[in-house]
Amino acid sequence: MMYRPFTKNGHNLWDVLSLLQKSIRRNDKRWAVWAADELDSKYHDTAWKRLLIITCEDVGELVTTQVLRNMRAAFLAKKNCRRIKFRIHDG
Repeated sequence: MMYRPFTKNGHNLWDVLSLLQKSIRRNDKRWAVWAADELDSKYHDTAWKRLLIITCEDVGELVTTQVLRNMRAAFLAKKNCRRIKFRIHDG
């Protein structure tokens, strides 16, 4: 039997990760935020890793640097048993 990971609302993990990447590429903030939120509770680290990959492949160095800062902050917060929610900023 093959293991199939599902998100908090029962969606296939790989489909939601794909949606996250495609929505960022298409500048569709609504779906990007939905996908990030869907991944946040159960696959928080996986979502951050995918965001790092997306920024390296599609966005650019400035954004990649910011994602790395956020990943570090998330790691430190997790270490201290706190959560950092995904934030999408305009501008």
